[in-house]
Amino acid sequence: MLASFRKAGSFLFWDSALNASVHLLRKALPAVVHLETRIDPNHRSAAILGTERAGTGVVLTSCGGLILTAYYLLIGADRVQVQCSDGRRVEGRVFGIDYASGLGIVAPEESGLDALSLSPGGLAQRGSEAFVVASVGEERRVASGFVTSTSPFDALWEFALDPAIYFSAPNPGLGGGPLLDRQGGVLGIAALSMAHAGRPTVVFPGAGSLAMIDAIERDGVYRTPQSQGWLGMTCLMVGNHLAVAGIFPESPAAAGGLIPGDSILLLQGHAVANRIDLYQRLRAERPGAALRFRVRRGGEVVELSIEAGAVETYFA
Repeated sequence: MLASFRKAGSFLFWDSALNASVHLLRKALPAVVHLETRIDPNHRSAAILGTERAGTGVVLTSCGGLILTAYYLLIGADRVQVQCSDGRRVEGRVFGIDYASGLGIVAPEESGLDALSLSPGGLAQRGSEAFVVASVGEERRVASGFVTSTSPFDALWEFALDPAIYFSAPNPGLGGGPLLDRQGGVLGIAALSMAHAGRPTVVFPGAGSLAMIDAIERDGVYRTPQSQGWLGMTCLMVGNHLAVAGIFPESPAAAGGLIPGDSILLLQGHAVANRIDLYQRLRAERPGAALRFRVRRGGEVVELSIEAGAVETYFA
């Protein structure tokens, strides 16, 4: 069920009923913020994700009120404009991006913002009731539903989560907003719409932010690790073959000779069954490792040697 909240004086009101208490909504809504970022047109992410991005975030009690959101909003951004539920606008800066969990953290330049805690129960349980909050500018929208699955997720680009959270209701607004349990704890960040696949919203688990939060609390800064191999391509299954769909410019895949249309047969001598199998094998390699590929290109088989890169370096 969907509800829409708009500012009216000092009040928020909703257009339809919601299966969550008014008290819970009053607690949750002030902690949900609207985010806007501008990216240098020359940054490598600009051609893929655009130079102007907007999304949602949630202020956490951890680390004095840092904002948790989806990482794609922050790639290539130095500054972030944060719009609070009461209409205030404050500046923020990118404090951390974790390409493995799909989460990012923004540090607002104002303290004392309303905040929520990560759910103490950890990963959501299948069948548990929850609700997602999303921003659309000054408006906050809420959708209630339940967790349908906590199975693995893999994307067109080189990204996979195990587990991910699948939520029954479509995301009612912009990505990056929180999925909340019945006590108002943050289960994760609603990041992707998968309605076409029968799984309306893919949620990145909030537990994936713990490494960033621990590092910030311990060291006052988060230094993104670069420990997993990455190529810079998109791929999809075509029948029972894994085909290269696209290549990022100046990426390790481009330098190594992969081209769109190649069917990946072997990596390091092992057959590649599907996309998640490829991603897991790449993650097991270090940046700088020599990767031996066998691909089918048209009617012939081609052997390639590609030096693994790091996504953090590519988008730095």
